[in-house]
Amino acid sequence: MGWVVGDGTSIKIWYSPWLSLTEKEGPMGPAREADMNLTVSDLFLQGSNEWDEEKLQNMLPHLKEKIKAIKPSLSGAPDKRAWLGTTTGEYTNKSGYKVWLTLCGKKCLPPTGLAAEPLAPWIMWQLWISRNSLCFLDKHITEEETIIRALKMAKEWTDAQEKKATPQQKKYLREPFPQNCYVLRGDAAWRASSQQAGFGWTIKRQDVDVASFSTGSSVGSALTAEAVAMRQAIQEARILGHKRLVCEADSLQLVKALSGGEGCAPEVKVDIAEMHRRCYEPETEVLRTRDGGGGRCGSEQGDLRRGHEEAEARRRGSTQRSKTAELRRLV
Repeated sequence: MGWVVGDGTSIKIWYSPWLSLTEKEGPMGPAREADMNLTVSDLFLQGSNEWDEEKLQNMLPHLKEKIKAIKPSLSGAPDKRAWLGTTTGEYTNKSGYKVWLTLCGKKCLPPTGLAAEPLAPWIMWQLWISRNSLCFLDKHITEEETIIRALKMAKEWTDAQEKKATPQQKKYLREPFPQNCYVLRGDAAWRASSQQAGFGWTIKRQDVDVASFSTGSSVGSALTAEAVAMRQAIQEARILGHKRLVCEADSLQLVKALSGGEGCAPEVKVDIAEMHRRCYEPETEVLRTRDGGGGRCGSEQGDLRRGHEEAEARRRGSTQRSKTAELRRLV
């Protein structure tokens, strides 16, 4: 609410918004003690409703021109309250609702003790109670008491709400590996634009650590690349004569398919069948398949060109038989 200046007798200079009809604006203090309770009418010339420029210059020099633009009532009409939310100065439900949303969206300052909840609804509730007390009980409740009650109720409401516990991340503990087994870890990088892939795998035990890689073309998907990497790891483990295997991959879909937990995607059915055939040959045991959690297979992951060049150089320099003999020597 704002004020339309009439005779100026109802408007406090320092405590009322009377400088604008579009926004809540009044003079900013601090005011001198002798001027604290002056009204707008005290800024008029003696015996008239025209502005006294000398008083304006002495009291409000920075607002002098703005105040002179306000035209008081020459006939002495009383001051009027105006609703600042509309151009007509009259209250409407639409403008009131807009102001209400603005108030509810504002957070309270730290001295109120309410950091997360708005105070406006509680003030409005107490104003309604104060109005009813005056109308039906002839009991007057001061502005200070209304604000104190609103603060008290808002704090009680906030304290009564259940505090939401911060969700804690689940911690997954790895089961220890069975003794005398070999851990196979496979991973792949796949590029969708060229359908090239790079495959890498390791075979580890306490006394053995073998790492290998290769590349391939015309690989249809990232899942296919992951399956090929694991298939080659199992194939190499069989060549080396390892019979107790623990397979790890960072593709959960591949792990579930390999462990037989659920059906696999069509593009890797052949690879899964090949891995099962090699794993479940006589005297071969796959103890566990699980998500290695070591990384992810991305469409642009890895430097495929460098891997391809190294693989080609290695292929030209030795035959498959010499490679197998070298691996046996390492074991």
